[in-house]
Amino acid sequence: MVMSENAVAGVKTITLNEPVDVIHNTVDIILVTEGRIFAFLPSLPKLTLLLDDFMMVSPEYSYSLEPGNEGGRFTLITLDSHDVEQFLGNTISVRCNSALAPNKNYDYIRMLVQGIARRYLDDAAGNRLEILSLYFALLSEIKKNFSVSVGPDPETSVKYGERMRKIVNLIEENFSREMTLSFLARELFLSPQYLSRFFSEHFHKSFTAYLNEVRLRHAASDLIETNYDVTKIAINNGFGSPASFNRAFRKYFGMSPGAYRKNADTPKDDPRCASFFAMMPSPGTRQKLSEEP
Repeated sequence: MVMSENAVAGVKTITLNEPVDVIHNTVDIILVTEGRIFAFLPSLPKLTLLLDDFMMVSPEYSYSLEPGNEGGRFTLITLDSHDVEQFLGNTISVRCNSALAPNKNYDYIRMLVQGIARRYLDDAAGNRLEILSLYFALLSEIKKNFSVSVGPDPETSVKYGERMRKIVNLIEENFSREMTLSFLARELFLSPQYLSRFFSEHFHKSFTAYLNEVRLRHAASDLIETNYDVTKIAINNGFGSPASFNRAFRKYFGMSPGAYRKNADTPKDDPRCASFFAMMPSPGTRQKLSEEP
């Protein structure tokens, strides 16, 4: 396999203050480093990307990004799509999106993305060998743990994909109130037993675990973007009591809600931030990404 000179086409740290529509001919890797960002991709529900969430978008898909109430910042790594296809193969479909499938462990991916970004921004030419080493490690991890072979029965894949999207949408619409597996099964015209197995097979976790993660991610966003006290945030996001919310939050994020809010208020200035993206203008309020000095 022959790699191009610019396998890693670019790295930027971007502050997003206004919505943008993105067209690209590269494989885009996005890692949120501050705030909250909404992502819109074809045939998928609106995705909420929080701190450290990770998304990979291939060039055949355009996408849109919108900032949360207080803006958002992310690291963008663009990869040469031909090189990625050579490595992964054209019969591989990548499923690498921590907002859509939060069950995956993205810690190693984050470390590789951050390593590539840091070395590229410091000295892209001088660190080329280290960058390529991290690049191959990144693609190896994606191929090993975040990709699936395209199956011989595309109709079945489409059916299950559509069912997963319906499940994600229903939970996003109802997570803040009392919600049970039986309720979700009725909405989907399925038996609770079948739906429980479907969760285990396709989400790789139970319905209860997935619902709690959705609630916790929204609660984390409220801690950053509102002044509500912890009790109100707990109730607004479907938790029965502040105590149960605190236990679940500490277990999932490794810190208390108060500590999470305090950490989010800490400035994370980076003088190397700059705008990127080839953007497709659209009607309305779509604006360019802001440039920072």
